[in-house]
Amino acid sequence: MAEGRDGAVFSKPDGWIEPLLAVYRVATCLPEALRLHRAGDLRIRMLLRNLRGVAYVPASSIGVDLGTLFFDEDTEEKLAAAECLVRGRED
Repeated sequence: MAEGRDGAVFSKPDGWIEPLLAVYRVATCLPEALRLHRAGDLRIRMLLRNLRGVAYVPASSIGVDLGTLFFDEDTEEKLAAAECLVRGRED
């Protein structure tokens, strides 16, 4: 999927991406990442938006629910749900 592209990243049905579970072409990504960093913009989605030829691969295409692999823990409720998920996998 990523061959000949600047990168490839999984996308969720709601449009969000998983930029850590991705591949990036250093030759094109590094200069843009440095430019964004100098400008004070540390959002990886901006890096992806500014590159040409990034493949957005539907997460459903690999048959794995990314929601169970990656999730935000930015509220007490989400943290509790994550802890339950982890405990369930440890049993």
